[in-house]
Amino acid sequence: MEWVLFQYSVPNKPTKLRVYVWRKLKAIRAEPLAEGVYALPLMDKTREQFEWLSAEVREMKGTAVLWKAECLSKMQEQDLINRFRDRAGMDYERIQELLSAKPGSDMQLWLNSIISEYANIRYHDYFNAQKKYTIHTQIEKYYMKSRRKKEK
Repeated sequence: MEWVLFQYSVPNKPTKLRVYVWRKLKAIRAEPLAEGVYALPLMDKTREQFEWLSAEVREMKGTAVLWKAECLSKMQEQDLINRFRDRAGMDYERIQELLSAKPGSDMQLWLNSIISEYANIRYHDYFNAQKKYTIHTQIEKYYMKSRRKKEK
């Protein structure tokens, strides 16, 4: 399997630059390999995400390098894949908790926010965590319920 690695450095001051890059890396669910080095499975969308972030880092007067790599150890690669799956699983569990809570007075608003977050998680679920199927079914159930209420 091929990976895209992102290696970067930004100036120490102001610290908001580091926080900004860290939040972006967290948002795209890149996995840290070492200080300043992050990995994503090589796909068009992940490469593009890192290319955009590289451009932003350079605008901050930092440095960024993209690497295409393969793991030479199958065990280490499986560990990395498991880290991605575990993170996606935790994200799906968060959606599960939201679904378990009773919707407030505006069921449609509640459902729309869950669907939006679910779509974001699915987009960044690079290894198709199994929990997505259960969550998808539950969201569908609430969606159908909300449609029936609208029709009445």
